[in-house]
Amino acid sequence: AGLQRSTTITLDSPAPAGGLPVTFTADVPGVLLFAPTTSSVGSDTLVFTVPAGSTTAQVILQALDVSPDTVVISATSPGWTGRTATIFVWQPVIQISALLSTMN
Repeated sequence: AGLQRSTTITLDSPAPAGGLPVTFTADVPGVLLFAPTTSSVGSDTLVFTVPAGSTTAQVILQALDVSPDTVVISATSPGWTGRTATIFVWQPVIQISALLSTMN
């Protein structure tokens, strides 16, 4: 078992009609997982749709019980500028540092 923490992404403008699919990935698999809710089992990749008209979305980061590591996560979507953040994973905690939470 590991720990989890929520993070919020913020868009510069509202998501278009039909929503905006955002893909979350990590450069080191098996250290940090992504989940849509705190009760969901996370995965190495998550496609989360920001609802139409919304400018924010919350994603859950789940740290696994592994040796300490540094992970770069990416949030990308077609037609939008993607962002990255560096995540430091310690056992049994995670720390988010320098999260660029705005997508445009």
